[in-house]
Amino acid sequence: SSTVIGGTLAQVGSWRTVYILYGISELILSFFVLRLVPNGMITKERFRLFRSYRIAFSNHRLVLLVLILFGVGFSVFGTFSYSGFYVQSITHLPIILVGLIVAAFGVGTVTSSKFISIFKSRLGLKQLPCAGLIGLLSLTALVLPMTFTQMAVPLLVIGFYGFGLSFVIIQSTAAMNAQGQLPALRGTV
Repeated sequence: SSTVIGGTLAQVGSWRTVYILYGISELILSFFVLRLVPNGMITKERFRLFRSYRIAFSNHRLVLLVLILFGVGFSVFGTFSYSGFYVQSITHLPIILVGLIVAAFGVGTVTSSKFISIFKSRLGLKQLPCAGLIGLLSLTALVLPMTFTQMAVPLLVIGFYGFGLSFVIIQSTAAMNAQGQLPALRGTV
C-alpha cells in the first residue's frame, strides 16, 4: 500500500523524500503511458469543449451526481491528507506504524472493490445508504480516539478500513451513474 511505502520513506528520509520519489515515479509512468497507449481518434466527431459542458450542465441529475462526487472526493482527499499527522498526534507511534494504520483504508478499498458486485446483488438500491452508514460509523470511529485514547489503534484501524470500504462503493456507484447520464459524452466531460 502507498501509505506503508510512504511511511517507510518518511521514516528513513523525510516527507520531501516521499513526494520527490512519487513525482519521479509519476513522470516515469507517464512516459510509459505515452509510449504504450495506442494513438488514434476515439470519436469521429470533432471535440467541442464548451458544447460538451453546456450539454452536461443542462442535465440537472448529472450536476447533482457531480456535486456528490465532489463532496465525497473533497471529504476523502481533504481529510486523508492530514490523517498521518492525526494518527501520530493521538498515538505517538513512529511514522512507519502510522503508515500501517492508515493502510487499513487501502485494505478497505481493495475489499470493497473485490466484493462490490456481491454487495450490489444482495443490497440492490440499499447499497448506497448502507455505504453511507458505514462511512458515518467509520468516521465516528476515527474521531473517538481523541476521547478514548486507550482504544486508539483498534478504533483507527476499524475507522480507516470502513472509510475505504464506503468510499469505493459510493464513489464508483456515483461515477458510473454520472457517466450513464450522457453516454455519448463519456470520457469528455
